[in-house]
Amino acid sequence: MSIQIFSAKTLALAGVLGLGFVTPALADDHTMMEMEMEAEEVVEELVPSANIAEIVSGVPEFSTLKAALEAAELTEALMGEGPFTVFAPPNEAFDALPEGILDVLLMPENQDILTDILTYHVVPGAVMSSDLMTGPVETLEGTELPVVVSDDMVTVGDIPVVATDIPATNGVIHVIDGVLAPADTVAELEAILAEMAEEEEEEVIVEEEVIIEEEVIVEEETAAPVPGLW
Repeated sequence: MSIQIFSAKTLALAGVLGLGFVTPALADDHTMMEMEMEAEEVVEELVPSANIAEIVSGVPEFSTLKAALEAAELTEALMGEGPFTVFAPPNEAFDALPEGILDVLLMPENQDILTDILTYHVVPGAVMSSDLMTGPVETLEGTELPVVVSDDMVTVGDIPVVATDIPATNGVIHVIDGVLAPADTVAELEAILAEMAEEEEEEVIVEEEVIIEEEVIVEEETAAPVPGLW
């Protein structure tokens, strides 16, 4: 994903509420000028008609986020009155996670950890990109999320914001180029992964021992008779 801030105009024109993102680098200057001119008209008519949960459910790039919200039973909460500000990771961000982590997070026994991670992406109130300032913001998870605003980039928890100001009836969505997690939750998740790796290693050892025992039994059964005994 390109590390840059997309305007609401580009998002609207690209059809982010149903078709997907557009990468300006793929278009020439002339095409971009035409897109900007058309986008001006689109944005003027862009009135939110769906809540945050409905937007996430309707955008293909948010299908993994949708599955995570359902697993954590947070979908209904994001249909509430709010308002909320959601820093939403698209599928690419989840795909970039180390192998196996997403599967672990979606396990029913890890619902609390998944809930902590997802609510760490949500800030009370509707905070538009123009309102973002450098400093910590309180998340629904309960801990603070560091925000850094510079001339050419906004980051949350060191992750770039790549699309801003997607309007919803109960808040606003900003798209980020990664998955956030509070420090305590990361430590807890690492402990679970280490325990699972240890259990897998023990299973492999047991399987190898069983295979060796089976080979020994087969060897004994097929051993040639000793001459002279019968």
